[in-house]
Amino acid sequence: MPITNLQLRHANITLVYKELNFDVVSIDGLRRLLPQGTRPVITEFPADVIVVQYPNGILLQFLNRRLRLDDPSSRSITESPLPAMMAKAHEACSQTDLVAYGYNYDVTFTLPDVSDAGAHLAKRFLKEPNEIATRLGGKIIRLNLELVYPINDVQYSLRFEQPGTSDTIVAHLNAHYVENSIPKEESMRQQFIQHYHTLCGVLEDLFSWRDENVSNS
Repeated sequence: MPITNLQLRHANITLVYKELNFDVVSIDGLRRLLPQGTRPVITEFPADVIVVQYPNGILLQFLNRRLRLDDPSSRSITESPLPAMMAKAHEACSQTDLVAYGYNYDVTFTLPDVSDAGAHLAKRFLKEPNEIATRLGGKIIRLNLELVYPINDVQYSLRFEQPGTSDTIVAHLNAHYVENSIPKEESMRQQFIQHYHTLCGVLEDLFSWRDENVSNS
């Protein structure tokens, strides 16, 4: 069945370093991630944590060997400033060794005539959900599922959850690269958009597969 009401809720780009040396992080460089005159709020915490809040809603965090740039705005994937900002943020700590980077997306969607998303996930992804429910001694009302699968040089992780709204499914996709450098800004932008469209295509395929064997819930 086709998925409906697909919405991007959150996206981030994360860089992982062998060791994040805060002594070489340029605070002035972090201030220049947005056009001149834009003033971010920069907060430094003990134990090597830096948080930068930008006026456009973007949040940057240095924590646990990671540089993470979050966009919680639900803006169009093609309009996201994350790739351009991340290229500059990486330059601000360029003396630190990179070991991996990845793209992350959170989306929500619904399915036609499905009112119980948890039961539907169980029927779609479990071979014998009723038998499992019998052995559990109770109805399966929620299934949180994670699929990890490599394709060429990318390792994907796709996780499904059911939030409080019973007819809505949340999907999280991570595209992970083990690399010691990041792409140039335009290539990163293309990867960022490409992996989002990959997620949308995978969701369409997974939820049209086995339709004849999965009754609406």
